[in-house]
Amino acid sequence: MVNRVDFMLREAEVRRLLADNHLDVTAGARRLGVSRCHFSQLLNGGRRLSPRVRRLLLERSPFRDLAEDVLWERVSASACADLPPDAAASHRGLT
Repeated sequence: MVNRVDFMLREAEVRRLLADNHLDVTAGARRLGVSRCHFSQLLNGGRRLSPRVRRLLLERSPFRDLAEDVLWERVSASACADLPPDAAASHRGLT
């Protein structure tokens, strides 16, 4: 069996980056090219990072100023095991 690895945004680092650039969540979402709701869920740990969003983080300012290991962390999919079913699905980006 293959162990799936998810990527989660490092909230504190990204919020610090937004503050340093005088951006709120809405402006950060706009710069990244995702909805405010989606970006908020990423920040709050409610969604995993898709390959598309990870690519956008590396390409778009101001996020591209941070290294990958500062922007996100790898977590085992089993880290979702203790969450209620709806939250686990959301945590894995399935909703």
